[in-house]
Amino acid sequence: MSTGFIFLTFYVFTLLVGYLGFNVFTFSYGMPFELGDDLYRKSFVNAEFVFFIAIVSFMLGDSISGLVFRKSSIQESITQKQASVFLKAGAGQKKILFPLLLLSWSMLVLSYGLDAILYRSKYIPANIGAIKSLGLLLTVLLLVLIYGVVKSKLCMFFIYSATFLIFFSYGSRFMAVVPICYIMSNLLFSNKNLGPTKIISCAASSLFFVMLAIQLRRFEPHGLVPYFWGLINRGIDIDLWMFSINYIASFSYSLTAYVVEKFSYDIEYFYLSINPALGSMLDWADRSKDVRVNEYVPFNAISELYLTGVAYLSVYFLFSGFYWKLIDQVVFSKSKLCAVFVYVFCLIFTFYTLQYNLRSSTRIMYYSFAVISMYFSYFYIIRILPKKKNHG
Repeated sequence: MSTGFIFLTFYVFTLLVGYLGFNVFTFSYGMPFELGDDLYRKSFVNAEFVFFIAIVSFMLGDSISGLVFRKSSIQESITQKQASVFLKAGAGQKKILFPLLLLSWSMLVLSYGLDAILYRSKYIPANIGAIKSLGLLLTVLLLVLIYGVVKSKLCMFFIYSATFLIFFSYGSRFMAVVPICYIMSNLLFSNKNLGPTKIISCAASSLFFVMLAIQLRRFEPHGLVPYFWGLINRGIDIDLWMFSINYIASFSYSLTAYVVEKFSYDIEYFYLSINPALGSMLDWADRSKDVRVNEYVPFNAISELYLTGVAYLSVYFLFSGFYWKLIDQVVFSKSKLCAVFVYVFCLIFTFYTLQYNLRSSTRIMYYSFAVISMYFSYFYIIRILPKKKNHG
């Protein structure tokens, strides 16, 4: 497993399914918003060129980073067992983890408001802000750690179920992340081998939840209560399984082709997107309306970068490949646990560049750097610094 493998697999899969669905067969037509249905072959060729530049640039950055910073040159390796012991050591870890979990849940609920979580007219309420993104990232990271702290299967079931219900009330594809987090947490902290049955079941569940999210978005009104009763009355649409694969891959492909063909782009939005300042400081809620296909579909990051210029597209993904490979090597050599965080962040980043705007994608890199820095700062302060003082 590596960050380069995650990126390459996701991008090649998306490109392959999109190409086959629109140019060889017809299974990708009729996607939500029908962005690719009226496009000519030339538009799809442009999209393929964008994908090609992004893939080559990312993998080049990955290779350069791998040559400059070799794993063998990084010392003081911490094994998975030591990292696990570190996290499970003492009751203090539990006292920290559970309040953080409650905090992450509160952030997710408050970003929409409790009333809107239960019942709302629009799929996404206005003025959510950065609290939702922070809550999502914190929740995902904590779910990965839960297996190392919680021994009760009933308690673990409650934690995963409560998180799933919040994502369910969103109608969000983040429902699919819950079983993935379970696999990662199990692999890290369980002494038993995770059998193929569990892995296949979790993978199938993730795909099913992606399909479920698509179905929930079609309901009106939205929220936990309408979604629950809607499923009881209408049932699960099994035909959406193939549609889910299409939505993950072909939609990104057609969105890229559509945005590149139909829109222009002001370089001002590029600088706003890479600006680490809070959105409220940049009036992003209003400005972002100019970089959307419609109310529900933002420009995706690779389209924004291509419209800014091929050089911007190349340099951005060159740096991204270099960055993810660097932290992968540095972190993996010191903590395999923390390396899982890197892979989660990289997976989210890869997905965001295909279906979300440039600002959202870039902030994943900022968040990853902040989280990794805090992890090692905490480790240094708690484990290393006291030993140095005692020897002094």
